Amino acid sequence: IPADWPGFRVRRRYRGGCYDVTMDNSAGVNGGVAALWMDGCPVPPDEPLPLPRPGRVHEVRARLGQSAKIA
Repeated sequence: IPADWPGFRVRRRYRGGCYDVTMDNSAGVNGGVAALWMDGCPVPPDEPLPLPRPGRVHEVRARLGQSAKIA
């Protein structure tokens, strides 16, 4: 996304489920994922999100920036 965007929200329907995605670009960058969470649990930024459960809405949060290791 453009570096001057503070972030955005989007809803993505996929395989009978739904992801509510919030992208945080408070670092003012235009690429990279520093941290990723699904339903409050960390997801390694280099791995795909787990598939959604049919009929469920999953909360996804991503913080853009330089990739960081999740302990």
